[in-house]
Amino acid sequence: MRFAIEATPECRSALQRGVLAGLGLVLAMVLCATAAAGAPPDACHLLSNADVHSLAPSLGKPRPGTVKIKNVSSCDWPDAHGIPGLMLQVTPAPSHSLRDDLASGIAAMGGYEIKNVPDLGDEAAMAVQQANPKYGLKAGVAILSVRVGKRVVSLSPVRLVVKPGTAKFKRLKQLAAKAANRL
Repeated sequence: MRFAIEATPECRSALQRGVLAGLGLVLAMVLCATAAAGAPPDACHLLSNADVHSLAPSLGKPRPGTVKIKNVSSCDWPDAHGIPGLMLQVTPAPSHSLRDDLASGIAAMGGYEIKNVPDLGDEAAMAVQQANPKYGLKAGVAILSVRVGKRVVSLSPVRLVVKPGTAKFKRLKQLAAKAANRL
């Protein structure tokens, strides 16, 4: 069932914030359903401001995630409106593949394509949001997750419109590799 709604820019922004919060929570819940790997490192210290600004110069300073979940560390870099532009999470690794993990969580909401990402960590996968102009949604990477041992680093460029195969995507992969190497 689909509903047609006409939304003001303020309403769209509120809707997008709700979707972002929902994506973060779904990812954290799905990934945390596995055995714990101990306390994760502080996600805000895995990337420097210079690292993040190389992808998105307009983002602000890092701030710790507000949702506290055992064995999960999160951080976001807000845009000029205080809405997370880039989110980073460190979680325990699932017992199955990252692709399957994303498919069972995010893809179940519809409108996403799950893809493996070669040459990154022990394993990497991403969920690519499909465009939906009716709701103001642009196509782009919703989440890029990298497994390193018993942990997963996930980057969500939620307001940056990072499309696979672009220079921005290459930079996002470099940031994911840097964060994963610092675990």
